[in-house]
Amino acid sequence: MWQRVIFALASFAIICAKEVENTWPYEGVVQVDTVKVLAATGMESTEKLWLLLYGNKDEDQILSAMNDIALEYPYAVNAGWISKDVATFFGVQSLPPPVLMQLRAKPTWNPYKERMYRPPEHVAIQLNKMDTRALKKFVRENAPSNVVSTWNTTWLEPRVVLFTKKKTPTLLYKALSIEYPNVAFHLVHDDKELQAQFGVSELPALIAGTSSTSFQLFPAEKDLTNYNDLLEFVEPFAPQVQKGKSRWMSPEEFENALADATSAQKPEAWVILVQSSVDTPIDPLTDELWLESISDIRSKAGILINTALVLCPSDSDNEICKESHIAYLPYSNTPKTIKSIKVIPSIADVSNIVLQSLPDTTSALYGSTDINAFFSRMLTANTISFVLFTQKSEPPVLFQALALAFPKVQIGVLYHPTEEIKAQFGIRHVPSMVAVMSPLDPSVPREQFSMAFYDKKQMGPANYENLSRFLTQVVATYMPKEEPESDNVAIVLTEATSAKDFDRVCHGTLICVIGFFKKEDDEKYIPILEDLTLKSQQQKSPVVYLYIEGDCQVALAHQLGIESWHLPTIAVYSPHKHRYATHVGVMDKESIESFVHSVLYGKTKTIAIDQPFEWIDPSQCHLSSTQPEEIIIDEDLDDMADMMQEILAEEAKQKEQLKQALKEEEKERKQKAKEAKEAAKHQKTKKKKKSK
Repeated sequence: MWQRVIFALASFAIICAKEVENTWPYEGVVQVDTVKVLAATGMESTEKLWLLLYGNKDEDQILSAMNDIALEYPYAVNAGWISKDVATFFGVQSLPPPVLMQLRAKPTWNPYKERMYRPPEHVAIQLNKMDTRALKKFVRENAPSNVVSTWNTTWLEPRVVLFTKKKTPTLLYKALSIEYPNVAFHLVHDDKELQAQFGVSELPALIAGTSSTSFQLFPAEKDLTNYNDLLEFVEPFAPQVQKGKSRWMSPEEFENALADATSAQKPEAWVILVQSSVDTPIDPLTDELWLESISDIRSKAGILINTALVLCPSDSDNEICKESHIAYLPYSNTPKTIKSIKVIPSIADVSNIVLQSLPDTTSALYGSTDINAFFSRMLTANTISFVLFTQKSEPPVLFQALALAFPKVQIGVLYHPTEEIKAQFGIRHVPSMVAVMSPLDPSVPREQFSMAFYDKKQMGPANYENLSRFLTQVVATYMPKEEPESDNVAIVLTEATSAKDFDRVCHGTLICVIGFFKKEDDEKYIPILEDLTLKSQQQKSPVVYLYIEGDCQVALAHQLGIESWHLPTIAVYSPHKHRYATHVGVMDKESIESFVHSVLYGKTKTIAIDQPFEWIDPSQCHLSSTQPEEIIIDEDLDDMADMMQEILAEEAKQKEQLKQALKEEEKERKQKAKEAKEAAKHQKTKKKKKSK
């Protein structure tokens, strides 16, 4: 009995000792020792500032300062310690610890990893001088902010406005702007006119509302320096934040995605999971075989292969929803429809079947003859090459994917290289990868090639993401610049005057950019659209441009939310989705491009339009501009003529009176000038007499 008691006490003592050993003294610093814990913190999907220390857990000075800041400013910053595994996940494991980093950038989607991502940035503070004061200053200066100091009268979303004598927002106000991304936060610096408009009598003051006529002042009994009071005030005006678009599509959304891909004419492949439940029979978030397959596809083919999760309602009669299955669309740029989908027998076959659909456009090299011909073609085509030296007999799928992703780069696979060939290229081991290009210095013969080796130790494992990044850098540095084609390309910018003209340009395209101009403004704005058309043609962009006489096609303009006083302007229209967005602002090339990109990438809201466009016959436009709108009845013609004669006579009389008045005024002015001159002469004569 007593042996059991002793054993229990000993076990309890061991547990207590471990708990004491594992006690973390920094309440405000999160221990991020695994990638799973990293995901649980949500630090890569928030805009909030994170401070991360990569190093030992005994860095007391740094950790204490981080702890103090995280506890003092919990609304503005989070702090964490990361292990080597997590540092490897971020790609900073080669940095000598301790290293203090920050996550400050807005989250972006990483298509290779299929997750949100924020790049870690080095914190420029000497760690031996790190203390709470230095870190506090850093946080105040570097905390992310969505506050703008410019003012516009159009309230596109709910707005919070801070009226203050300061020119920069406080840390509290910065944090508040990050908390509510769907609300516009403004700072107004000592503007008496705006203060009067919103009834602000003392500074600082805060208002929130949905328009310039519907707003509330921050309650006097609340504290502007209390974050909870600020949250309570802004919360009622904040729209519900979408936690992120569901990864699951409806059958209709999937068909729309295929239609967009067809319009873009971009070669790609698709993997499709179709089922009536998000987790049955396959849960794409946890199923190991599915995750392994997608990971294998991403590492070898990157974003050349899309994934689609299609959720079918029980009552759907869509062809794709007949049963749960995994399917794919082979790699191509041909039209993509549900009828062309091919079923994959099992989840274990997903990766192999889809990757095998990638065509092989690599050059097979087996000896010196092939190598000489390969580099001769490179010189003729004025391009660069990327070569894999391997002992295998088949081209890796990864290199097939790179050849498709970089069509202007020669991709070669040299099989079973001899010792002589390896020595010729300075290859010490196989497999090896090397980029070969002509020298940048024009004085050096082009045949004296330059080479850049892919170093796995420095650049990471040879996967699609890393190799495509390497090739992108090589292409940007060494690819010979193409001669501009502006003299050879026929710029086709159409003026649409009818539905037929419009459909000829816009039908089947992804985005149609429509310029609305007055006739007299054509010479000023048509060249801008011609430049953008040329650029779109050279880049083989799915965006097309045309223009419309805005003061003629007023009905169509009105359908797109454009009034006569908006001219000149542009509208961006999606022929497939029947949605549009209208540009308000400067009409130059950069502004138009920026607006088009914001629509393309979903940063600008679009509006649905269901009715067909209303076109006016251009001949009727010109008639209406030259003929009076109201017909004068014959019996009133004499009265109208008399009235016009009276008006003309009165105008002539007024002109004559004005002319006479001007003459009198001129005569009087000359007389005064003459008198002044004579008076001055007389005064001068008197002075001479006195001096005698």
